[in-house]
Amino acid sequence: HGTVGRDGNTVITAFEGLKECIVNRRCPVSAFQMIARLRPGALYLVDEDGNTLLHIAAVYGSSIGVEEDKIPLIIDEIVAINGTCASVPNKDNVLPLAIAMQNVKSHSNYKKQRDGTKLEGNSIIEKIFLAEPRALSVRDTRSHMFPFMVTAVTAGFRGKNKCDHLQRFTNCYSLLM
Repeated sequence: HGTVGRDGNTVITAFEGLKECIVNRRCPVSAFQMIARLRPGALYLVDEDGNTLLHIAAVYGSSIGVEEDKIPLIIDEIVAINGTCASVPNKDNVLPLAIAMQNVKSHSNYKKQRDGTKLEGNSIIEKIFLAEPRALSVRDTRSHMFPFMVTAVTAGFRGKNKCDHLQRFTNCYSLLM
């Protein structure tokens, strides 16, 4: 990725830098925030699959190896600068909310701080939903199901872990309320 500058070094775009901050666990949230604030126009761009940075964050929000608290903070930053990106479908006509619901494993509403006390916060799904509530009424173009239906029947729901079952049910139920 990137282009070759006059000096022969590879130069990456702000969009590519922001994307790398999402997918690379070693990239701190502060780097994402700095790039996003210096180059806010990058938050309006899409990749070759039509994904905004919010789509990408929704995918990596449940990935193993990504810091648990990193993606919610990145989503906060994206939505603060470009709240409209939650209503932008990718090339497959899939909204970020649908991607988050398909990929989320178990993002509880309460995170523990390092000292063990609870820190109140919203889940990835809730953050994206609050940015674009109308996305809940948009059916998936392939399955023709609403996002809460997709959450209920995704492969992860059939797992052996009872906590995952409960979290999926909770996610589904909270979206219906």
